[in-house]
Formats: sequence, C-alpha cells, structure tokens
Amino acid sequence: MLTMGKHTRKKLNDLLLQWQRGEIKIASYLSNNHYSRVLLNKYKKSNIISSIGKGAYKLYNDRVYWYSAINAIQFQLNKNLHIGSKTALNMFGITHFVGKDINTVVVYRKNDTVPKWFSQYKWKMDIQISYKNIFSKNHLKIINYKNYDIRTAVPEQAIMEMINDIVVKYTPEEIEQVFENLTMLRPKIIQELLENCRSIKTKRVFLYFADKFDYKWNRKINRQKITLGSGKRQVVKNGRYIKKYDIVI
Repeated sequence: MLTMGKHTRKKLNDLLLQWQRGEIKIASYLSNNHYSRVLLNKYKKSNIISSIGKGAYKLYNDRVYWYSAINAIQFQLNKNLHIGSKTALNMFGITHFVGKDINTVVVYRKNDTVPKWFSQYKWKMDIQISYKNIFSKNHLKIINYKNYDIRTAVPEQAIMEMINDIVVKYTPEEIEQVFENLTMLRPKIIQELLENCRSIKTKRVFLYFADKFDYKWNRKINRQKITLGSGKRQVVKNGRYIKKYDIVI
C-alpha cells in the first residue's frame, strides 16, 4: 500500500485527473512532468497503474486501444508516423463496409522506429506497419478520433497509399468501390501528391480511376506536370490493357 504525505497525494491526484480512461502514458513523458521511475514503480505496486510493456503505462485494470497508443506515440514520443491507406479513409468515414479488412490498422513510419511495447502488445486489431515511403512530402491532418488526436493521411494521400498496395492487399474492384465515394477530393492536394509521388504504378492507376469516374476535381489536374515514366506496368495478370496509361489492370 502506498503511504503518502500531502504533497505526494496531490501529485497523484493531479496525475489521475489528467489521465483519461483508455489512455496510455509514456515513462519519458511522465518523467519530463516530474514523475520519476521510482514513483511510477510505487504506483504500480499499489495497483494504481500497470505496465503494457517497457516504458508505457495504463491505469490499473483499464482497457487500452490502438488509437490511444498511436496518440501516445505521436504526441508523447513525437514519433514520425501516421495512419494511412484504408484505415485513414475509414476514419474519415469514406470506406465503411468496403472490403473485409475493417479490423486492420495500417501505420506508416518514415525514418523512425516503432516502440516494442506497441508492436508486441496483443491488440484486438491487426496492426500492419508499412515502411513504404512513396511521397517526398506527406499531406497529413490531425483529426479527433474517439476523443484522441491522431495524425492521419488526408483522403487524397490515403487512396494513393491504398493503390500502392493494389493486388498485394487490395483488389482493383475494391479500389473502384472506394473511388465511388471520392467525389469531394481537392485537386490542389491531388496535384501536389502526384507530382511528388515516387511510384509510377500508383500515379498511373490513380489517374486511370480518376478518368473512369471523372469527378469535377479530375478535370482540374494538370497531367503535363506529372511524371508517368515509360514502359508497361502490369497491375494484374490477364487484365485489360489501358493504352493511355500503359497499364494492364
């Protein structure tokens, strides 16, 4: 049992007041706020907090979630990673009920490491860490998801991340279903992303679907500024050849 003086009790009360249910606190972050490892160990022994892995804590008997973990990694550890692809589109309400991977979370990391406590914890979702970096400049947005701020790819980038994994993770039919809901994309963001995207296949496939649906934003894209490379790209075997973009899909 933790024996506390007036100052120590106030310190604990201050911590509990700012610690919401489901939240994860990082040891280094707590240390910077004057909660030493010695004090944290005392809280653990008194069943006030518990560890979910080295350097990460939750309230005792509390349940934590992937999005509270991402929040902690992004804003307490200041790690350079974001939620992307279909997960980001789901969070924006664009791809609900499209496909079967609604229990998958796609995390993109750029020249940064993912804490072991996150990768080793048994989350109820399938966590996929992607090391792909197809953009020289990401377009990200902080959104509030279930009371946690999460840095995600904007929809314009998320659909291109999804296309980059076509066949490997997603079928062309699934990409097409998503495009049905992409009526409100912003042409300026699309233009910037296509100009700094390193994947020729991704750019060609995106423009193919953009032409197919031909929303208003598609007519504002300046294709002359987009490098599409040379040579045929086979997206799927036994697909249809699209001469304009030299792809088989």
